[in-house]
Amino acid sequence: MLAMESERFFDLVRWGDAATVINKFYTEEGAKMNFLSGASFTANKNEYLPIPDEQYKAANGHYQQNCGQW
Repeated sequence: MLAMESERFFDLVRWGDAATVINKFYTEEGAKMNFLSGASFTANKNEYLPIPDEQYKAANGHYQQNCGQW
């Protein structure tokens, strides 16, 4: 019931199942919806989100953005 909702995504990442479940979703739904055709989820890359700019600036150099790895 919570498939592909934001809470489900973080559970899948925590359990290590994100790539399998999301790529299966893209494969099945890509046949029905053209905008998903060719989409893929890459493990150890697509699990991470950039640090929001306000938090990055407020950290006074204690955070390092992972530029170029997205």
